Amino acid sequence: MSELIRIENTINLIDTKMQKLMDFLYPNLFVDSEESKKLVVAQLSNLLNSESQLMQQYENFIGKYIEKEKNKSYTQSSRQPLGH
Repeated sequence: MSELIRIENTINLIDTKMQKLMDFLYPNLFVDSEESKKLVVAQLSNLLNSESQLMQQYENFIGKYIEKEKNKSYTQSSRQPLGH
């Protein structure tokens, strides 16, 4: 369950980062300063890092779920009487 909570927290963090990026981007869309461009790149990098973390969390969760299902299936099949 804690993995699902971590995933949800990461999703909420991504939403917050996206909103902050949009809040910065709209008023600065046509600003041609180097500082403005660096800030956009930094925010995008930060956002993409969180997206990568979320993908890793999904992959870990799915991997553990698949392993659990395999073990459950193996345990159930080993309990059946011989000849079935």
